[in-house]
Order: sequence, then structure tokens, then C-alpha cells
Amino acid sequence: MPALALVLEEEMAFAAALVSREAAAVKSAMGHDDTEDEDYAATAVAVHGDWIVQAETGKAIPKRSAAPADRVAAASAEHERLRNEMEKDAKRAAKVGWCGLALSNPC
Repeated sequence: MPALALVLEEEMAFAAALVSREAAAVKSAMGHDDTEDEDYAATAVAVHGDWIVQAETGKAIPKRSAAPADRVAAASAEHERLRNEMEKDAKRAAKVGWCGLALSNPC
């Protein structure tokens, strides 16, 4: 596996500032200016399961108002995404070899 690129502290600070500005813009546009970032993020995580992503449009819609076909398509797309991710992990594991992954290294 290739080494991860080194990220400089200045780059991380710049990225954090960008995220903060974007979060402020979204909160302001939605009338949530006085909501803390942590509360906003916690709420987003809490309601995540109540939403699905429409496969054909990529838009997030409430699960309760989605058509059954949209629910099935979203579940299928998520299944395919997870399957692809697991396939990539399996290929990486095959390259490393099972002995390199075992905690007790029985090899």
C-alpha cells in the first residue's frame, strides 16, 4: 500500500477554515445562525438514517416520502458501493497476505 501523503499543518488549518466558512453559509441560509457547529453536526448524524439519496438524481430526500422504487434503488446503490469497497479491501488484503494482517501472526 502506498504511503499517505504528508499533510502540512497549514494545509489542515486552511481546510478547517474552508469547512467553517461553508458551515456558516449553510447555517445562515437555513436561518440557523446561532446553532453551534457541534450541535449542527450531531443533528445531521442523528437524522442521517431518515434520508436516502435518489439514485437517478443524487438528491437527498426524506425516506418516508420516497417512492418504493426510490427506496429500492437507494438500497441497491448503497449495497453496490459497500460491495465495491469490500472488494477493494479484499484485494489489498491479498497483496499484503493474511500473515501480515493477523494480530497474533500465526505464520
